[in-house]
Amino acid sequence: MAKNPKARKRLLKPEAGKIRLREYFPWLAVLGSILVFASWILQNRFTADVMQERTRLQNSQTVIDLEQLRMEQWQIMYLTEKRKQNPDPEILLPSVFKALQAYLNLSA
Repeated sequence: MAKNPKARKRLLKPEAGKIRLREYFPWLAVLGSILVFASWILQNRFTADVMQERTRLQNSQTVIDLEQLRMEQWQIMYLTEKRKQNPDPEILLPSVFKALQAYLNLSA
């Protein structure tokens, strides 16, 4: 056994169990950079998917709004014609039919 007290302390301390951060630091930086790059790629992909879905929903909402406007116009025409003293059946029947058709298009 060594007679030097410093050598004795080195023999008693286990060196194998220590993790030296300086040895792993370059690899940690590379791993962090890869993770940041991957998250950036995923963010761009999800952003594109969400934008497509948003555009699709806005277009379908526009179609629904237009169909509701058509239905309301036919209902207004029907109600104004019905309030007259002598309603014209040539206006009443098509307006009811068109309002019903627009309503069924909305329900589908």
